[in-house]
Amino acid sequence: MALACSGLEPTQREIAEFLSLDPSQVVALIDDLERRGFVERTPGKQDRRLKIVTATTEGHGIHSKARAALHECEKAQFGLLSEAESNQLKSLLYKALWGSEANTNSLNFRADGTARNQGGRPTT
Repeated sequence: MALACSGLEPTQREIAEFLSLDPSQVVALIDDLERRGFVERTPGKQDRRLKIVTATTEGHGIHSKARAALHECEKAQFGLLSEAESNQLKSLLYKALWGSEANTNSLNFRADGTARNQGGRPTT
């Protein structure tokens, strides 16, 4: 949902690459999200064979609720840490997960949970 809400207009293939999943797994996941009314697929602007995944209004609402719940959980778990210590911990966990400070995939998540990439949108 975070990718669909990011404004980066990721394709199904880009989502699969970012999540290190087989594209068929992502299709099934997006099918489920689409059935629930959380996302919609639209043809790519440059290549209509590609499917762009974007969040619906309901999807944005669910994502916002999930982000708020995550924030409350982080506050409860890391409440004794200063903001600098919390950011350092998140950075170290990110490094442990991805193997470096920078994500080698086209999409990247910062410690605050927002997506970004070089040039403002994912590469294909």
